[in-house]
Amino acid sequence: MSNLPPPSPCLQIPSRSDYAEMIESHPGTKFVTLTTNATNPNSPASRWTLSDQPAIRKIMRTYLRRWDALMNGYLLGDNWRTSASRLQAIGVIEKPGSNPHWHLKVTPPPPPIPMLFGAAARKAWGQIILAGTAHVQPIRRQGVISSYMAKELSPKNFNDRIIFVPFDVK
Repeated sequence: MSNLPPPSPCLQIPSRSDYAEMIESHPGTKFVTLTTNATNPNSPASRWTLSDQPAIRKIMRTYLRRWDALMNGYLLGDNWRTSASRLQAIGVIEKPGSNPHWHLKVTPPPPPIPMLFGAAARKAWGQIILAGTAHVQPIRRQGVISSYMAKELSPKNFNDRIIFVPFDVK
């Protein structure tokens, strides 16, 4: 008889479909892509050292935080910080080493809103990245969008590439 403990269960490494399921579990009605257009010489991203991916991810998170604040201000007005109806999203940063951009599944605040969501998204991102673009599409098939967003996720990069919104605002 052995004094060894029973074997521990093997940890299962999450698959891309596991990440897609996790993304799909977060509601969203809009699919938003926020690009930096790093190849455009007018973009600040064209001057970034793209090999420094931790710094790029930090910059992109800061830009997303600004976008979130601007969007909530446009959609909810001056008292957005205390609103229970703030924008909700799950986001994934893609291509931080070549052309950094965000993919977001967004649930906008409920109407009435003073500005259409797509126009607000383009205006807010344009204030942050002049050469950047914001593309907004309605989500018709959650599974397709979630799989698309999960395409570059892995256990090695998951924590660095995914973000949940709203941000804590002090």
